[in-house]
Amino acid sequence: MLTVNFREHPMSFGADEEILQDFLVEAGEILEQLSEQLVELESRPDDADLLNAIFRGFHTVKGGAGFLQLHELVE
Repeated sequence: MLTVNFREHPMSFGADEEILQDFLVEAGEILEQLSEQLVELESRPDDADLLNAIFRGFHTVKGGAGFLQLHELVE
């Protein structure tokens, strides 16, 4: 399990706590949806639209983490 100590990751661009909280809420929602989509993918492995949706979800979380300099999540 990945844990991130946000206190050890100062955001050099001065992002405030509200931006971080917004990211955490959005990422949580996306990860919940991804969990459901991954289960669906087991029964529909040839569904290109579903696979693309999964990639987009991970890309969105990774992009937000990169913006916030949360390098452990990006890797």
